[in-house]
Amino acid sequence: MSDRDARESGDTSKRVAPGTQTGARGASGGTSSDAANGPSSSADPGDAGALAALRFHAPEAYDHYGSNTYLQERNRILLEVLPETARTVLDVGCGPGIVGHAIASTGRTVVSTDLSRAALEARPPLPYLASATHLPHRDRSFDLVLSLEMLEHIPDEVLRPIANEMARIAGEWLLVGVPHRENLARNFLLCPRCGLRFNRTGHVQSFDRDRLAGLFPEFRLEWSHICGPPVRDYPDTLLHLRHDIAHRFSEMASRGGNVCPRCHETEFAPFRHNLLSFALDGINKVISKRRPYWILELLRRG
Repeated sequence: MSDRDARESGDTSKRVAPGTQTGARGASGGTSSDAANGPSSSADPGDAGALAALRFHAPEAYDHYGSNTYLQERNRILLEVLPETARTVLDVGCGPGIVGHAIASTGRTVVSTDLSRAALEARPPLPYLASATHLPHRDRSFDLVLSLEMLEHIPDEVLRPIANEMARIAGEWLLVGVPHRENLARNFLLCPRCGLRFNRTGHVQSFDRDRLAGLFPEFRLEWSHICGPPVRDYPDTLLHLRHDIAHRFSEMASRGGNVCPRCHETEFAPFRHNLLSFALDGINKVISKRRPYWILELLRRG
């Protein structure tokens, strides 16, 4: 989920888990680098942050987590790769705690933090409310810091501070996962009221293996793995024709639950192909192969 609204609301941790230190040093500075300033959405980051707040503060955002077979398979992979020395784990952007509970079942201590009260109400292990830019823990206070499907929601101006904060708290290991080489425009919707183009899922960052690992220069990449539901790339040229000539955006408009982050419009017409968009999708199916959606990386200090 996005952390921009944390800074705007001034919300700090509501409940501090065991082993934390209130008033601890916050995120290190926001120095930019090639790794931090990679591909990001053309939508306004402020709008993207608002969208993440709208989506992930709603309890229904987590309804599908328990029954998702791809998430269950990812849990199995993560449990296999967890280092034996990682006995204490901080789950940053924990959501409902699907991964955290799986890790805790192995006898490890898992502490969970998220900015969403709705996520914490799903009872992840040892939960507390906080912004990932300022976590109330001492330096290197957890053996491993975990973050899955959070960093892609983080606007540019806080991406580096959040990465620094995760690295500060990790004693030896970082385990991170995000969508792999995502074309952010593929899931753009067009707001019928204000005209904003925005990623329906609130994603504003796109990562490949090197960019993700490069967020944590004090750590070296020990393991990476591609997994998850199959997705199909959509070349930029075809996507431009689909959006700007055919005037057809994401099929996810038909799924409901869409909210414009700028004007809060909720009425989006169901997706319907026209002849050009149908032809473009057909061409894309011929030239683009399906590939797994996520990349997971295990990094070690040093």
